[in-house]
Amino acid sequence: MSTNGGAATAVRIGATPASARSRDLGSAAKNVTADILGVDRTQPDPTATPVPKPVAAAPASAVRPPAPVSSASPSDPNQCVVEKAWPKAPGVNWYSLKNTCKRPVRLDYDDCDLNISTNMVSCSTKPLSLSARSEFGPVPNHKHPLNARNFR
Repeated sequence: MSTNGGAATAVRIGATPASARSRDLGSAAKNVTADILGVDRTQPDPTATPVPKPVAAAPASAVRPPAPVSSASPSDPNQCVVEKAWPKAPGVNWYSLKNTCKRPVRLDYDDCDLNISTNMVSCSTKPLSLSARSEFGPVPNHKHPLNARNFR
């Protein structure tokens, strides 16, 4: 017998005595852990067919099939045009209009310029045709967005 930091270890030298070999502790002593954990210790019948576990159906909201991908352009041309503001310069803002659809779009926009002699800003409405996936600009527009409208 030896000790190592408070833990005692015993080692048998020689064969197990006959009195220890003949003792039967019974199945209860052998299955204490199985009893505590609630493990079923019955032996399965090798001729029996295993019963499959039922598979729960997935909730309806869990997985949805992918939506069909459509390359069709939106029916409203207003959804096709994107206005972008560029970095500002003194007194002038730069803007662009981009058609994101696969078809041409016509629209009106405000073109605003500063009249240097009168120091007044004058705006006029101009028509614009944007071909499919094209961009107009960047163009200067004096302190006003292009205000795209009247899509057709």
